[in-house]
Amino acid sequence: MKTVTLLFEKLSAASLGCYGSGFPTPGIDEFATTSDLFTSCFADRSCEQLDKWMNSTNLTRINTLDEWENLDFEHLILNNESQFQGLQFGGEIQPAEADGIVAKVLEALVSCDSPPAVVLTAIQGGNYQNMQPENETTSGETSSDDTSANEPPTKKSSADGYTVGEIDAHVPLIVKLPQQEFSRRRMELTTTSKLPDLISSLLESPEHYSSWRDQLVTGQIRYTSEHERAVRTERWLLIQSREDKADDPDSMFLFRKPEDVWEILNVVDQYPQVIDNYIETGQLTYPED
Repeated sequence: MKTVTLLFEKLSAASLGCYGSGFPTPGIDEFATTSDLFTSCFADRSCEQLDKWMNSTNLTRINTLDEWENLDFEHLILNNESQFQGLQFGGEIQPAEADGIVAKVLEALVSCDSPPAVVLTAIQGGNYQNMQPENETTSGETSSDDTSANEPPTKKSSADGYTVGEIDAHVPLIVKLPQQEFSRRRMELTTTSKLPDLISSLLESPEHYSSWRDQLVTGQIRYTSEHERAVRTERWLLIQSREDKADDPDSMFLFRKPEDVWEILNVVDQYPQVIDNYIETGQLTYPED
């Protein structure tokens, strides 16, 4: 089936209302109400498979705000004979602007007799703090202690700021099938390395997409950034520098998930059983899990 992909270079899931943010993103939130929303997709920025796919795929690149504001989405979607249409939006496009892009796509889809499947995702997160709360005022002086409840605390302990942590690595993945009129929240863990296979499945048929979706893991995933690697389960996040040996416990940072959203409390010393089990078996689980 025909597929349109909206690929943002930088868009954190934490900046979107449908992922629990307090910031308004009405266009994307409306899009999510009739789509499959994958709650646990993480950016694998050292994935050769994804890089090859992006380099070999005909993606239309939009770098600036002026470019996407002048883009005729209706013409692009309705008149393009190709089965695949990919739009790649540059890193300077902010979450509020991404929301406007999705709103324009929704308007264009209304005119489609045979609407395409639509995928929204990102290569990396990290732009959460560029958003401003709707009720934030700019007039008058504010105290240095006055911080939004939605703003993450200052990161500690990692020179790289945990580039595989929640804000930098957790990205949206929302898939809307043609004529879909309901929302499904998918809890499986996945990474952006799966994007080429996802697009291929959608181009085949809804049944192929269902098969792709249903084979996603619920246990453990691995992903990397330029400097760090991560192992993630529903309960744990393990972070190491890529320069350190994988079985070196002194180089490990361990965080409870989903409780420790901003990776503040390193609990590696409190759960030696988790670390020992990981070194021995490669599985990041508590012995009683």
